[in-house]
Amino acid sequence: MRFRRERHAHGVDFNIAPMIDIVFLLIIFFMTVQEFSRLELEDVTLTEADQAQVEIEPPPHRIVVNIRADGTLAVANQPMDLFTVTRLLARERDLLREIGRETDLNVIVRADGGVAYERVQDLMAEAAALNIWRVTFAAAPEEEDPAP
Repeated sequence: MRFRRERHAHGVDFNIAPMIDIVFLLIIFFMTVQEFSRLELEDVTLTEADQAQVEIEPPPHRIVVNIRADGTLAVANQPMDLFTVTRLLARERDLLREIGRETDLNVIVRADGGVAYERVQDLMAEAAALNIWRVTFAAAPEEEDPAP
């Protein structure tokens, strides 16, 4: 009696399911990051400046404070008063202090062009009282006049 030998293929199989899972996770991650970035910026009319530069890489530890045309403050699209913003800045500074990086906190002020300077000055004074010295101001680059 003769037995048959069955041939087994010893090829390499490529399982694509884990790669699809990773791609979907990356898509979700980038969509979430984009949403958080969008929340920082409100629709304010920035003052034009001839020395305005496009920010290539935003600072890692930053808080964006928007000052709307009516003078109200907003952080992450949430309206706040000056006291609440000050507490938020103090909390972030303290968290960074715990890891020895309190000087890395950046405050980016996006003030509407029509807002009274007093609102900006109050925010700067509160940041200085908290020993936060990295305060930058967002400005729109001046539009060039088209040649006649």
